[in-house]
Amino acid sequence: MVIIHSIDDNFISIEIPSTACIPLASTVLSKLKEDVYVDWTFILEELNETIQGGINKKRINIMIMRDDSKDSLVIVSVEEYDLVAVIPS
Repeated sequence: MVIIHSIDDNFISIEIPSTACIPLASTVLSKLKEDVYVDWTFILEELNETIQGGINKKRINIMIMRDDSKDSLVIVSVEEYDLVAVIPS
């Protein structure tokens, strides 16, 4: 299960109840943001290892910043933690 708290053109806020849901969350994010290439499985697994206590039941915020050349930066943060990942896309 993937809980979507908020979604618009440049922002998604999700929550996953367990690490077993990472593949599903990756598929959902890939479908929602097809124009941005990110290895969501890798990012979510790395976040899970980096964040103390893992990402289970924590809100994951994803912001996509685009410029005029159609390049993108994907910024990922987890709940009370500041900036966690910046991914060029």
